[in-house]
Order: sequence, then C-alpha cells, then structure tokens
Amino acid sequence: MVEKNIILAEFFNGKPDVLHDQQNINADINAIAKTLVQSAERFDLSVHLLTDADFISKMPNLIMHKVDLFQHYPDISLYMERLEPTFDFLMAHPEVEKAALVDVGDVELLNYPFDEIEADKLYIGNENGTVGSVPIVTSGPMPQYAQEFFLQHMNVPLVNPGVIVGTRAVLLEFIGKIATLIAKSQLELAQDKPDASLGVYEMMIVNYVAYRYFAERMVQGLKVNSTFQFYNHNVSSWFRHK
Repeated sequence: MVEKNIILAEFFNGKPDVLHDQQNINADINAIAKTLVQSAERFDLSVHLLTDADFISKMPNLIMHKVDLFQHYPDISLYMERLEPTFDFLMAHPEVEKAALVDVGDVELLNYPFDEIEADKLYIGNENGTVGSVPIVTSGPMPQYAQEFFLQHMNVPLVNPGVIVGTRAVLLEFIGKIATLIAKSQLELAQDKPDASLGVYEMMIVNYVAYRYFAERMVQGLKVNSTFQFYNHNVSSWFRHK
C-alpha cells in the first residue's frame, strides 16, 4: 500500500540525460534526493522514486520502486519516456488520493500542499519567461497543431513540469493526454511524416497540453513554486524549484 498523499519522482539511467549531457549510471541517488527527502520528512511525507536502477535507499522516507522504461518507442528521449512509468504507477495505486510530481534533484518542499488542493484543479510550476521567449519550446520540432496554437499563445507564462500537483484523477488526465500525443507522434513518424516530431524535450508538449486542455483549471505561480532559479526559501510557496 502507498500513502494517500505522496511525493513522486523518477530517476532513470537506461537512457542518457541529453539536457545535462550525462549518463546517470554512476549517480548517487541518495545525495541527489537528500534535499527533497529531508524537506518532505518535516511534513511526515514519503518520497516515492521510480527508477530502473538497483538503488538502495539510505533514508527511511525515500521509497524506491524498480520499474522498466517504456520500450516501444526506441527513438524518444528520456524526458518523454519517463512520463509513462509515472502514469502506470498512479494507475496501479488507486489508494493514492493526491500527489506531487517533482524533479528529484531540483526541488524542495517548503509548505504542505495537500490540504489546499481542489479536486478539479491542475497545479503546475512556472518559470520567469513566456512560451514564446524560451528556445527549449520554440526552437525544436513542433507539429502543425502546436504551431498554430502557440501563435495565439506566445505570451503566456512558461509552465515547468518540475512541479505538478493535483488529485490522482487530474494527474492521470494530464499525463494521459500527453501520452496520447506522444503515441500519435510516434505512429506518424513511423509512417514517414517527419513533421509529427515532438522534439527531444517535454516542455513544448507539456505547455501545449496545459494551455490547450487545462487553461481554466490550472493554478500556477508563487502558490506552487518559488521564483524559478532564485533559490528562495523564505516564501509561502509549496515548493522551491532551484
């Protein structure tokens, strides 16, 4: 059994981390997760970590779950592929009521979030820029439907999937829509339609799904995460993200 309110993260070494130009095989996961795990302990919360490695936890509230990466899309990056195990874990654990999906090495819990979560809302972290100002979104491949959408939404705040919070149902809905678009892209690429590519990083498709399907139900800003990359601890936000 898993607790009803959890923090869920992942760390995979079966594929290289192309953003940071590294392979995670020799990583010290306990050192990487230490800040997050210790901050969660203050609120009597466990951090559940999905991983394909044989890591051994050295902290009582860091709980490892050995899972396999999704093998059916051999050409997609780790950033896309890691969404599938998260979806599968939530599907397999209906006892989970609410969860915070976070980056294991960049995030710290500052304030308890789960008493404030509304049933139909998606809570997601954001950054200081806009969708149209960030090359990781605009410079990569983008299907026609996303190009047309972002032409009308270039000035919205850039959301960041390093912190995503909500009920199990909302999280499954959000990740499920992304997974559906990834599957559609992979099918069309197999049919020699190169314009179907979603690129390497998940930022574009995460922002597309967030604003296309959750714009009226999405909560972002300082309630969810402190100002991105300011390393600020003295705030009322739920999480510090860098």
